[in-house]
Amino acid sequence: MDNLATVIFAAFTLVGAGYFLFVIFFGDLADGAGDSEFGVMLIAAFCAGFGAFGLLGTLSKWSLPLTVVTSLLVGYLMGKAGSSVLRFVLKQQTKDSIPVMHDLVGMAARVTIDSAAGKTGEAMLEGAAHITRSAVKEVNGEALKRGDLVQVVSVESGLLYVKKKNG
Repeated sequence: MDNLATVIFAAFTLVGAGYFLFVIFFGDLADGAGDSEFGVMLIAAFCAGFGAFGLLGTLSKWSLPLTVVTSLLVGYLMGKAGSSVLRFVLKQQTKDSIPVMHDLVGMAARVTIDSAAGKTGEAMLEGAAHITRSAVKEVNGEALKRGDLVQVVSVESGLLYVKKKNG
């Protein structure tokens, strides 16, 4: 039984640590933004912590229940610690460079891509420390032409809902 537990915990350790090495050399598999791209990395942190402490427990001849409980706790704590560190790093990297989407409500933007009535287009917003291009949709279903000045009235799932200014 100890051999099977040792193999299982070693596999968890290798999967977690292997993914970290993969990310270091080849980049992250996630292609999103925000919390979603942390998911796989946090699972890898859990696997590495769970496996490492499970391996330590089995090789130190701890009882199986103690080994499993300790491994789960350490894996959970490593996942939480990893989440905190990644959020802190992301916050430092994006501070003053990328606005929170809901902070864009009320800002003016200039349309950069024409869109037919009721369709999605693109507009550029200029702030004090950033220029942001974002997908936009006119709230009244009007067509948007390149160069139109619009105002952001709401944000939903990353899409800016705008209305034309002066018209």
